[in-house]
Amino acid sequence: QTNGINASSGKISVKQRISLIGKARVTCGAINLLRILSHETIVQACCSKLDAAAEGDESEYDTNYILKETFTYRSRDEVDRQNSGQDAAVEIIAAIMAFLSSIGCTIQQGKNNDILSIPEMYDVIVQIFSLLLVLLSTQLYQPMVSSAELEGRPSSHFFLEKWMEYAHWQRTSSRQQQKNKEERMRQEE
Repeated sequence: QTNGINASSGKISVKQRISLIGKARVTCGAINLLRILSHETIVQACCSKLDAAAEGDESEYDTNYILKETFTYRSRDEVDRQNSGQDAAVEIIAAIMAFLSSIGCTIQQGKNNDILSIPEMYDVIVQIFSLLLVLLSTQLYQPMVSSAELEGRPSSHFFLEKWMEYAHWQRTSSRQQQKNKEERMRQEE
């Protein structure tokens, strides 16, 4: 037996299963809390813009700026500096994409399906998709603006833009790694 998994059958031990259930439940709670707080933040940011528009002072409120500032982590040392801090929005998106990719690979390869047989893992997947739905729902709280009407102005879909930027970066990075690998193989020949 290795790390709680029986080497001969690939089965998860009872101890490992209990540990996974506990971790899944904690993860569900944390994701649910993040979803609730993110939803409230998105609604407040969008409502602030709508309230300002109703009063005729829309220039002061930029939903993307409010969300960017809200989802930027700054340590105490970084509070005084401008444009510093960690972009938590990208970190959340990266974690979601990594989790969904790993679950997808697990399902596709048929490896360790005992993990997927734990009902709490299904709950984690549902919470991830619920969080994703909330993060990508900024357009629900704003008037519809067509792409033609934007004309150089940034879109007000903060997380969707972040998601697309991160996906583009991942794809570019993957292609560069593949090129570097092929180049090293050619040099070794």
